[in-house]
Amino acid sequence: MSSVTDMRDQHTLDHGHPWRLIITTGLWESALHGLISTPDAQAIGPLRWLNVSDARELLVEGLQVTTTTITGESRPTGSAWFVVATSDRIDPATLHHEIAARGLQPSQICVLLLIDRQSHRRWLGIVAHQHRIDPLTEIHIIGPRSVRIQTAAEMTAPPDPRWSRTVGALGERTWNLVNRATITMIGAGRMGTSLAWQFAALGIKRLRLFDPDHLAVENLDAMPGLSASDVGLPKVQALAKALLRFRPDLEIVVRPYPTADRDTRRLLRERCDLLVTAVDDDTPRYLAACIARECLFPHLDVASDIQRDASGQIHLTADARLLLPGAGCVQCVGGIHDLPAVLRQLSPPRGAMPDHAEQPWFEHRAGSLITLNQMISGAAVQSWLDLLSGDLTTSFWQRIAWNSGRGMESHSGPVGRGDLCPVCLRTHG
Repeated sequence: MSSVTDMRDQHTLDHGHPWRLIITTGLWESALHGLISTPDAQAIGPLRWLNVSDARELLVEGLQVTTTTITGESRPTGSAWFVVATSDRIDPATLHHEIAARGLQPSQICVLLLIDRQSHRRWLGIVAHQHRIDPLTEIHIIGPRSVRIQTAAEMTAPPDPRWSRTVGALGERTWNLVNRATITMIGAGRMGTSLAWQFAALGIKRLRLFDPDHLAVENLDAMPGLSASDVGLPKVQALAKALLRFRPDLEIVVRPYPTADRDTRRLLRERCDLLVTAVDDDTPRYLAACIARECLFPHLDVASDIQRDASGQIHLTADARLLLPGAGCVQCVGGIHDLPAVLRQLSPPRGAMPDHAEQPWFEHRAGSLITLNQMISGAAVQSWLDLLSGDLTTSFWQRIAWNSGRGMESHSGPVGRGDLCPVCLRTHG
């Protein structure tokens, strides 16, 4: 059954939504190594709390292995923290005994997670807050070989024969991650269309599209599946219609509003497996980087550029940056052309007028080609697949250039954060 939703009607969650823990691969693995080497220790770190539409999310900001028991009296009023330890007994009684010994204050939140000491596979977690104890229902480990662990095993049907060759190429584990994935994409134009078709063809579960622009006739040459009858529609709606003809089972959520819109910014923080930008403007690109760092999303930024030099020679280049939270962003990897102007647009002074008008596309580039967009979008999506499989473990930058008559030139490699990057080093949203 097809599903297209306009996100303006979503509301904030109520008190009964489940709890979800978000942690990066690096923090998780370092905690496990410390607990294995010191079985009587525990790993403790601060949490941030986000409300999203389907859950209450607790994001782990750091972990330190210690043999000291942290109690409510030793923590500030209103603080939230995470404790993970190994135990020979993984049952509710053990959890309740452990949490009672910590003497929480009503305004504090503590997530306690016990992992089976022998196998390190079984786990049980609770969230203690306001004299309540709720079950921890999900753990999302973000990064290489991303993992989504739930308290109850999901019953999964055998893959549809339609996906047999994709499953054969990816392997069942990576396929299952793709098949459950939610992709949030800012930009539903020429590059966004190329990326969206690839994600849909891989079998993702849900695609969330953000773009305020309407379809113009000059967009049609590089947006397969759309027709002249779609001209004038919001790009997100026209693209959603075409994708649903190809994948009626794909869940598509559309938001035809600018990223400056308050509700749009809130909805961009909804949990996803990958945040994608396919835009010409640095403002939504930088906003996405900040949200990715705050919410611990991998961020995939894809763009192409075609310029004509003074001699009339055409130069075709394109970039794909797959950036892990806290390990590189669009500001420290490649850079933002005019960061002060971007910051003014994101947080303008009260009553200020826009400081610049949007320039026509032909004033800053010679044009756009579907061939170049397809080349870089394929490389970009493949890097995400490598991240899911664990073959890619770092932030990664790919640049391609097409030299007329000589073919493609490619440069790629791992990247990291800048020493003083204001995005990667931030610890608060």
